[in-house]
Amino acid sequence: MLATLASLLICAAAGAGQPPTGPQSEDAAALARRSVIEYDAGEFDKALADATRAYELDPHPEMLFNLGQCHRALGHWQQAEFFYRGFLRQRPDTEARPKVEKLIAKMVAKQQEAAPQAVPAEPLVVPVPVLPAAETPPPERTPGAALGFGAGATTGVAVGPMVSVRLEAGLHTFYGPYLTLDGQTSASSSPRETSGLLLAAYRFGLKLQKVELFAAPAIGGGLVVQTAPSGASFVGALAAEIGAAYDFDGRYALELEGELPLVLLQQQATNSDGMTTRTVSVVALPAVWLMLRLTLG
Repeated sequence: MLATLASLLICAAAGAGQPPTGPQSEDAAALARRSVIEYDAGEFDKALADATRAYELDPHPEMLFNLGQCHRALGHWQQAEFFYRGFLRQRPDTEARPKVEKLIAKMVAKQQEAAPQAVPAEPLVVPVPVLPAAETPPPERTPGAALGFGAGATTGVAVGPMVSVRLEAGLHTFYGPYLTLDGQTSASSSPRETSGLLLAAYRFGLKLQKVELFAAPAIGGGLVVQTAPSGASFVGALAAEIGAAYDFDGRYALELEGELPLVLLQQQATNSDGMTTRTVSVVALPAVWLMLRLTLG
């Protein structure tokens, strides 16, 4: 193949059998001859540089083959294939065609060997997180008014324990304003006392699942009627209330309440001289209530 290279270089430098004319052709021929010497000496980089310069000065098709040879010696398989094919395009009828085609096939094989082999990717295993089971939220309250009715025990204003009944009306959440109407009657027979107390309150609290905790300050007034000494008295009250309720289904709830009203009580009495006197006192009326609450709406 070196002989072929040398002969092609000579042909290229001589202008395909014609003596070179002009300084440019003479320089190209000199560079082509020098590249042959450098190629034979194993100085392939220098041979490539001189062959490239010779082709630029005098672009003979045969120099394309020489450039391919230099690239092949340097291991530039793709560039070598490029110049070999360029040579065949410009010299399709060359006698060296079979040899050049074999060289092209070798360059293609070299490129395939040098290409990185595709490594099959490992399957990507993405762990699927196990989500915790969603907790069932408590049922929502039905909008509407709330009514409650219950009974409890109350310490009487002046005569001791009293049996009481109570009616409540408020908001469906029971966190907000509401009214209570307490009717009380004494358990003793003499003197007998009956009282009623109307309180307006603002209840607040929190709910833990089905259990509701609440508290409420209240203010109101009422009427106390006594049989002995006879007379009726109006009272004012400032109350504090705390309690808990169990919610069955968002509609019915059973609640237990404790209440401590501070009552401003005006009482009257008649002495032996027939004089009527009035006294004002503050008494506490602690009570415990058991209520059933119904939400309407």
